[in-house]
Formats: sequence, structure tokens, C-alpha cells
Amino acid sequence: MAGRRDEFPRDLRPLGQVQDSFIVATNAEGLWLIDQHVAHERVLFERHLHLRRERQVEGQRFLLPIVVELKPQQQAAFQDIAEELGANGFEVEPFGQRT
Repeated sequence: MAGRRDEFPRDLRPLGQVQDSFIVATNAEGLWLIDQHVAHERVLFERHLHLRRERQVEGQRFLLPIVVELKPQQQAAFQDIAEELGANGFEVEPFGQRT
């Protein structure tokens, strides 16, 4: 199946739904079975990517912060991905030697 919205076939004609989970559709290429839940997850993911490109990702804070103790190897991995976590709406910061 095509990944981007502009690549999705415009000529799909829905025929029905199976077990409240799949959309059955057809076009010149043949029969399509579309998993509604996966399609919805893809829409949410694409929306997140768009917001991320526009630097508009919003995080949601916990009422109380969660303190996590990290092993040295985990601290190194955290340093590698800290910027990526922030870009995706996670607010994380070192809080002491191993937290």
C-alpha cells in the first residue's frame, strides 16, 4: 500500500466492511483489504511527523515527575537520544548523578 496520502489511489471504491476491522475496496488494480486500525495509526503518525517538522509537538507533563535511575551505559544512550526525545514532546533532563 502506498505510504503517503498523495500516493494513495484516488479511484478506490469501498465495497464494505469485515468484522468492524477491515475496509474492502476495489479499483483498477484489484481488491484492497485495509486494516482500519493500522490506517488510523498511520494517520496519527503522519500528523505527528508534520507537527514535528513544524516544531509544534506538544508534550504533556506528569503531575509528579518520574525519577529513573540509569546505569552508565543507559546514561550514555540517553545522552545520544535526549534531543530526539525532546523533539517528540518528551521533557527529560538529568537530575543527579544517575537519574
